[in-house]
Amino acid sequence: EKSGSYEVPSTVREIDSNAFTHHEKLTSIVLSDSVTEIADQAFSDCTRLESVMISRSVKSIGKWVFNGCQNLETVWIPKGLKFPPDTFPDNVDVSRY
Repeated sequence: EKSGSYEVPSTVREIDSNAFTHHEKLTSIVLSDSVTEIADQAFSDCTRLESVMISRSVKSIGKWVFNGCQNLETVWIPKGLKFPPDTFPDNVDVSRY
């Protein structure tokens, strides 16, 4: 189980469904420039997750990716990247860059 701040390695192209589900000790995630896709519920129920930086290389984001991440406060997401309305909890500040 991953904990604290975690940077996804540059060898990873896709974050699979439920890849980080219930990694309850994660506090922040930075996606490397190699990641192009985040599948459904990839980070669901990461209850201590506070911030996420989504790289410009990401072209596709699934549904409920951050479902159950009640402490998630801020997500940085590239301008122009579209995502389903249920991707992030309602209270999250989605910042475009």
